[in-house]
Amino acid sequence: FLQSSKNFQHGPALKDLIPDVLCQGFYNLQTDEIDPKKMVLYKHQEEAILRIVREDRNVVISTGTGSGKTKSFLIPILNYLLTQQENGELGPGVRAMLIYPMNALVNDQTRLLRKILDGQSITFGSFTGETKEYQKDAEDLYCKKGIRVQSNELISREKMRESPPNILITNYAMLEHIIIKPENNRIIFGEPGKNDWKYVV
Repeated sequence: FLQSSKNFQHGPALKDLIPDVLCQGFYNLQTDEIDPKKMVLYKHQEEAILRIVREDRNVVISTGTGSGKTKSFLIPILNYLLTQQENGELGPGVRAMLIYPMNALVNDQTRLLRKILDGQSITFGSFTGETKEYQKDAEDLYCKKGIRVQSNELISREKMRESPPNILITNYAMLEHIIIKPENNRIIFGEPGKNDWKYVV
């Protein structure tokens, strides 16, 4: 049978939270995915953003498909990174780790970040069983898939060890792999950015 669902209640436009809650750097992100001048938030997104950014609280977001859960946590993460960037404090090192149960979800999130962060200096990378050890192999794989390698996307394990990304996307199995293997655990426990870790999703 078919059942219609109620529309999600709308909140303010994203630009209405700038600069009182979110930083001015959001105006540099004007992509189809996040455009402060056009994007209207759902009420639950606004509530999540306020609790995370203003109150520095943990949140659980439980709402339907297509209701913007990803942006509910991604906007606060980007706000943190953009603020560090504005203050000249953004360097190598994981600030946020996104953990998913399946590679398909990791790949979806990576594609989204590729769109949002195109041309930005905020770095990101996915570490899964599919991530190649060496940069040349990773570049060859991306070429075969027809994916343009962005300067701020780390696509090989060796590059992530050299300069850990600001946003690390992984799955449960590979998180254990990162923690247990000494050569990999510096990605999240190493010197770069060790005092700037902020978010786990």
